Amino acid sequence: MSRLPLAFLVSLACGCGDVETFPFPTASAEGRAAIEAAASALCEARDSALAADPKLTLTMLYNKRPRWLSDRHAALDRAVIAAYGWEPSISDEEILAKLLQLNSERKPA
Repeated sequence: MSRLPLAFLVSLACGCGDVETFPFPTASAEGRAAIEAAASALCEARDSALAADPKLTLTMLYNKRPRWLSDRHAALDRAVIAAYGWEPSISDEEILAKLLQLNSERKPA
């Protein structure tokens, strides 16, 4: 799983976030294209792996966590982090803090 959705899911589980005000990035056309390309590459590779082995399930694939799957999630993370305008080296803790801050700014009073 990619780092950003996971960080926000943790916040929801802790009762800190609101899914209706998830702070999606306001990305440029170039940023949206980068996210789309990374997400498509992830989906295509994942679908190909599942099609190649009828016994393989999505859960089994993620439990195995082959390098190519981790690499594609990392590429998607980089594209999304860039769309937010954050530093590439941002930590998971900083991601969570920033997402919660943005979420609270968008949540109606």
